[in-house]
Amino acid sequence: MPKLTHQPAMGFEIPACLRDLKQHANAAGLDHLDMIINATLLDYPLLQRLAELDPPPLHTPLLEGTPEHALAAQGPVHVRVFWAHTAQVNWLGAFVRAFDRESRVLSLLSPWPFDALSEHLRYYTQAHWDKGAKSGILRYYDNRLFKHISGVFIEDAARDFHAPVISWHWTDRDHKAQIIGGYNLPFHEFTRPRTPLMMDAFQVESVCTWSEAEQWEKTHGLSKRNYRVGKEQRVSLLYLGHLAASDRHLEGEEHRAFMIEWLARHLPEDLPQNGGLA
Repeated sequence: MPKLTHQPAMGFEIPACLRDLKQHANAAGLDHLDMIINATLLDYPLLQRLAELDPPPLHTPLLEGTPEHALAAQGPVHVRVFWAHTAQVNWLGAFVRAFDRESRVLSLLSPWPFDALSEHLRYYTQAHWDKGAKSGILRYYDNRLFKHISGVFIEDAARDFHAPVISWHWTDRDHKAQIIGGYNLPFHEFTRPRTPLMMDAFQVESVCTWSEAEQWEKTHGLSKRNYRVGKEQRVSLLYLGHLAASDRHLEGEEHRAFMIEWLARHLPEDLPQNGGLA
């Protein structure tokens, strides 16, 4: 578990890793920063550390009150840190530095009341499909999935998803800062959907295929190979490959052979391979 260290209160400065976010918050007239911290398999007692801060930041596990409430402490946690509270900002800076390469923090700027924003973010963790016969967690809060999942919402659904948010901020697989604008609807003008979040077959296939692309990279040694493109583009190409294989109804060994050929055609390498495909 990474060791988190804190700066002294005297001569307090915003940690370097948070300065851009502070500038965006200032421009939006916000005295706080909201974030979703993905605590899945996190080797760190997040809820305990938050409770120990003085004062503790506003926080709530987003899976509380859902069918997955038993996993609430190990799932996404909505946290609001106030810039005026040195202990909170120092803690956040240390946490971001310690877990920078684990894609743990999805930040957002929002003027909505904390509880209302939490309920909004909680609603979108629960996806339903097949006319409501099936349901599961929608992991939009995972930095690696956020951009793709947010893109499956269009028109009114996109407006509703982004309603409370001025902008979303995260660090991608290539350790580059990313930002997506929201709709920034005033809280009193927003009507929360009265029915569960329902996804159609195309949306479900798109999200599942992206997850398959992520898994392929992990299990087939792609991180050990010397591709000319960054990780973000690599996963996008893997996603397109899996879609192409799905269109051909390929499974098992045929699917694997197709993907190896796809990689050879679409992901050229600069140097000899350091590791083969498993």
